[in-house]
Amino acid sequence: MPVYHFTIHAYQSWTYDNPNGFVKRARPGVHAPDARLAAVQRRLARAPAVRFSEAESQFLIDACREVAERRKCIYYGGTVVATHIHAVIGWRDARTPQQIQTSFKRGLGYLLSKHRGKHGVPLLSRGGAPEPVRDMAHLYHLLHFYFPNHNSIYYRVDLTKLKPRTP
Repeated sequence: MPVYHFTIHAYQSWTYDNPNGFVKRARPGVHAPDARLAAVQRRLARAPAVRFSEAESQFLIDACREVAERRKCIYYGGTVVATHIHAVIGWRDARTPQQIQTSFKRGLGYLLSKHRGKHGVPLLSRGGAPEPVRDMAHLYHLLHFYFPNHNSIYYRVDLTKLKPRTP
């Protein structure tokens, strides 16, 4: 069963002038901040930058659980910070990580726009790079160390209570 770590960014949360650099789909790696490109990016933006409030964190965790269930996926856990959402998701069919990501983000975007009462404006960024969870040790690390260290609300499934996989 594939299990992946998805990072879902808020719209306009990682701009070209980010002090930590920026990423671009066509050019791999992290690139140095560029104020000129950031100005163009802001001018072309369809909506203002989005940030997730602390008050929205629990809503977003619950929304991740709901969307995963509706998509016939397993939501192992995640966390929410102001600029992005982390989610570890597994599934048992032939869908690709990109298909899961697209479907998951659509569902999450729908629930978030309904929650905020804002329809027709982007709330989540496009694209992403799902990362495979290599093994149980990696999953355990994400759920018990990586997510809790974000100093934000997080959720994790109790791995001892998961049903064994049936053929």
